[in-house]
Amino acid sequence: CCRLPGGCRDTLALPFCHIALKARKSKRYPSFDDCKTLGDHIRRMRLKRGLRQSDVAPRLGVNPCTLRNWELNRTEPCVRYYPAIMNFLGCCPYQRGDTLGRKMMMHRTHQGLTQRQLAQQIKVDPGSVSRWETEVRCLIKGGMLKLLGAFGERLLKHEK
Repeated sequence: CCRLPGGCRDTLALPFCHIALKARKSKRYPSFDDCKTLGDHIRRMRLKRGLRQSDVAPRLGVNPCTLRNWELNRTEPCVRYYPAIMNFLGCCPYQRGDTLGRKMMMHRTHQGLTQRQLAQQIKVDPGSVSRWETEVRCLIKGGMLKLLGAFGERLLKHEK
């Protein structure tokens, strides 16, 4: 009957106690305004669609443990996962850029590029990209032309 090596004498059994704990899962998920991090937005959309972490993780190109860490706000997603995350969410959960530097940063992250990768693509040093995004330094004509080449006219038109 018992498959343990020492038998079942160390196991406490209460044959008269037949309790099964059951509870309904809450159908409530956080509102868009309650979400403060990207992980919160991912969790909100996953719950809204009735999906498990193991269903969503492959769509984002990560394992379920990574997704769990994002949702619990233990870690932040790397920029390279942003395109898949924005595709899953169906939108960008952050405010649109109100300045050229913020627009530039949003377009860069939506494409999954780091500052270094964008700098290599448009042939400038990464420090310039950082200064442009934080608006420490204004874009000059040459830099603007390089950015328009990388992002197209979308950068100036408030599109995503």
